Amino acid sequence: MNLLSRTAALLTALAASAALLAACGGGTSQLELFKPDRVIAFGDEHSLLTPTGRKYSVNALKTDGTLDCDANPVWVQSVAALYGYRFAGCLGTETVAKAFTRAAAGATVQALTAQIDAQAAAGLTDRDLVTVLVGIHDVKAIYENRAPGETDAQLIARAGERGAELGRQVNRIVALGPRVIVSTITELGRTPYGLSKGAADAALLNQISYAFNARMRVTILLDGRFIGLVLGDETVQSAVQVPEAFGFTDVAQAACAATAPLPNCDDAATFLTTGATSNTWLWADSLRYGPTMQRQIGLIAASRAQSNPF
Repeated sequence: MNLLSRTAALLTALAASAALLAACGGGTSQLELFKPDRVIAFGDEHSLLTPTGRKYSVNALKTDGTLDCDANPVWVQSVAALYGYRFAGCLGTETVAKAFTRAAAGATVQALTAQIDAQAAAGLTDRDLVTVLVGIHDVKAIYENRAPGETDAQLIARAGERGAELGRQVNRIVALGPRVIVSTITELGRTPYGLSKGAADAALLNQISYAFNARMRVTILLDGRFIGLVLGDETVQSAVQVPEAFGFTDVAQAACAATAPLPNCDDAATFLTTGATSNTWLWADSLRYGPTMQRQIGLIAASRAQSNPF
């Protein structure tokens, strides 16, 4: 099933749910779903399409070997597709992009602030839907730049401060007008990067990531009229614990070979680790989601965008 078919099916299911609610006394008129004029993505490379349509995941190919930017969508493509919107890097037959990304590879919470500044200067309204996913590079930097004598508790506290700042930036977006879909980050101890550090450090990375997510969650405006929360960390936890439920055969290794660094990893044997398949391995590389997890996060985000009372 392609991206448009999946999103159409999701919309049908949501419409049926709304009709059922009304039939059960949940309302006296049809639910009017929020349709934004634009979708704008902020954050790191999880939300990035390059100008040529490449993604920081495993890129799909057409039968003639050329890039298929519609297949293997990143999560923000799934959100945009709900409204029939496309990003400039993957316009297809459209002539005008209504989905935009200010996301950047390696972005941190500090970089997010600059992304918001730039978009605010260009304009934000209450007819915009904004997505936010950032933080893995903050956690990685806190772990890797540990000062001599710095305790685990101090690292965890620093991560909490970064998470709180992310929450404040999300609230700032809301104050500028848009509705926001924000996702928690994966716990880095579950990634191939984290697992390579050994059990003790993987556990520490999970604690640092948890602190980041927890402070973000208690800082953001707790009002579903303005913010929809996607629990990316819990989704990955479930996939690691019960991989068969998600169709995964490997949840610990990177599918892309070291010779094919993202975004230059394609769904072909020459780009993948021996035995890897793009859709049955959770991770594209040591930190980034493969296509199936991107799709799963995207479907959850799309559901939030349609079910929250925006």
